[in-house]
Parts: sequence; C-alpha cells; structure tokens
Amino acid sequence: MRFRSVMMCLATVASMSVACARSPEPGAEKSSDTTTAEVRDTTARAQMLVQALPAGVEGLELAENGLRVKKGYEYVKETDSTFAIMRMSDRHRISVGGCGCRVGPGCVPVLTDDGIIICVTILCTPCGLALTSGGVNVEIARYEKP
Repeated sequence: MRFRSVMMCLATVASMSVACARSPEPGAEKSSDTTTAEVRDTTARAQMLVQALPAGVEGLELAENGLRVKKGYEYVKETDSTFAIMRMSDRHRISVGGCGCRVGPGCVPVLTDDGIIICVTILCTPCGLALTSGGVNVEIARYEKP
C-alpha cells in the first residue's frame, strides 16, 4: 500500500511538472499562429566612430548604423567576415572591409535591403565594422548587443 501511494505521488508531481513546463509565462501574449516561434530582438546597437569617411573613399557613404553602397558600386562578400566594394563599370575592387570581434568569432557583415552594410554580432560583443581604402584602415562603427 505504501509503494502505491509513493508511485501515485510521483505520478502527480511528474504531471504537474509537464503542465508547468508547457504553460506560458505570465504576461506572455498568445499567438494564433503556432507554426512560428517568437524571436527576441537581438539587433545590435551601433555606435558610429567617425563623422566622415577618409578622403579618397569611393562607392560608399556613411549611413545610419553602417555604410551605404552608392549606385554604380557593388558589395561582394569575400569570406565569413570580409567584403569588398567593386566599381561596376570595370569590376575593379576599390575597397575592402570586414567585421571582427575583440574576443572570439561571430561577427559577420550583412548588406541590408536598404543597401547598408552593417555587422551582425552572433557570439561576441563588441563587434566592429572596419574599412580599408587607399591603404588607410579605419574603424567605422561598433555594435553591442542590447
């Protein structure tokens, strides 16, 4: 009889644990679409480190949170962390840039739908956007997770 009571008690605790694990957090909104998971905003905040690009940089301009690619130029992804800017008329590579972390990997360049190059930090913080043009290397922006 005692064994049966212990087993019933364990079964009750187990079913309560499952129910608690499946219940939504207090204050969480319910979604009618159960096929998509709610994703927390992990957009990094950008701190622009320069007021202007160095003299001689062509094909790019400073934009909110990064660098905008001008018409007549193309963003070309080179490696996981680097990119090049090419002049479309002659396919000449005129600038190179990249994203990097102070510690660890996980910072990648992304071209947004608006034509702005930003760095997305996956594993590290801070994550920096740098550009090299005409032999001059400059850090443009630093991104920190919220």
